[in-house]
Amino acid sequence: MWYAIVAVFIFLIIMFVFMQIAFSIVIPIKKSLDKTREIEKDKDPDLITFHDELMAKTTTFKSRYNYDIAMYYFLQKEKTNKFVVIAHGHTYTHYGSVKYAKMMFEEGFNVVIYDQRFHGASGGNNTTLGYFEKYDLYDIITEIYNEFGTDIFLGTYGESM
Repeated sequence: MWYAIVAVFIFLIIMFVFMQIAFSIVIPIKKSLDKTREIEKDKDPDLITFHDELMAKTTTFKSRYNYDIAMYYFLQKEKTNKFVVIAHGHTYTHYGSVKYAKMMFEEGFNVVIYDQRFHGASGGNNTTLGYFEKYDLYDIITEIYNEFGTDIFLGTYGESM
């Protein structure tokens, strides 16, 4: 009899641990926009200067799941059909993409970075480690095609996931 009680107790402990792990993955401790800006500024102040001085526009649009997606555009002064969309890492914000945005911009690309679902200025109640985020990226690409035409050369780049 006491074996059964111990087995149930151990089972409950294991389930609790697995539930905590699952919860921490889906709703992670994320960094705020201010914190990620500060971290990136400490690493390389020129990146924040690039971000602040060369960002052409900021927009948001409703995702197909009805939360806001924040997008940040860095557009070349001379018209070009080269575009890249850059996704930041897990628990971070678009500030983590600025290092890549600067590099791509210097190579002549128009650059779009964005805050993924549940991060930065974007909405969403949790992260799905790519399940819903892939649709957000698809919709961002569609937004870019709608605004700049379908005859553009568009690539994607991401960090972490």
